[in-house]
Amino acid sequence: MLILALIGVIYASMSTLIQIDMKKLVAYSSIAHMNFVVLGIFVFNFQGFIGGFALMLSHGLVSSGLFFCVGVLYERYKTRLLFYLGGLGLFMPLFNFFMFFFVLSNMSFPGTFSFIGEITILIGIGLKNLMLCFLSGSTMVFAAAYSLYLYSFVMLGSPRDFFIK
Repeated sequence: MLILALIGVIYASMSTLIQIDMKKLVAYSSIAHMNFVVLGIFVFNFQGFIGGFALMLSHGLVSSGLFFCVGVLYERYKTRLLFYLGGLGLFMPLFNFFMFFFVLSNMSFPGTFSFIGEITILIGIGLKNLMLCFLSGSTMVFAAAYSLYLYSFVMLGSPRDFFIK
């Protein structure tokens, strides 16, 4: 089960990286995070269970926040495609703050509750098998990649003139 969950994290993360629709990107990242929770649960130790529980709680809040941000952008610009949006951080500073916070939490940046959940899961996996812990920990790079991919397309860069209102 641990190997299947690890394959699920890798496959969902790779699928997330190729998405151009923001809603699909957040949904596929949810699949990757839930596979990480499965890793924590099936280690069958205290650290894995606590980490899985913490990551599930955090994921519920973070994914809801990201879906809310996508909904706000869709209501304003009538598109969810990444290539039509850009440079919105200049025009929406408060939205930029909240989007940045949720993106940091989605990639389990240190200091967020997601980080506590993922590091506790990794401790639990490390108590069971160090090689699996290394492989699981290396998948956290994917989370940073697709989270920053989303943020950089939407908030940074040059504004797209035909969508600015």
